[in-house]
Amino acid sequence: MSDIIPKVGAGFLVVMTGTVLTMPGLPKHPAANDIDIDANGHITGLF
Repeated sequence: MSDIIPKVGAGFLVVMTGTVLTMPGLPKHPAANDIDIDANGHITGLF
């Protein structure tokens, strides 16, 4: 069994054959942008 998935924004087709797990899309705002270290050396923004 195979499926064809159009990726319209990227402008191509993805052919899925067999059992394939695809990765989810990434958010518009990466979580890494919220990680920081304060003046005392404490890490903030991880969770």
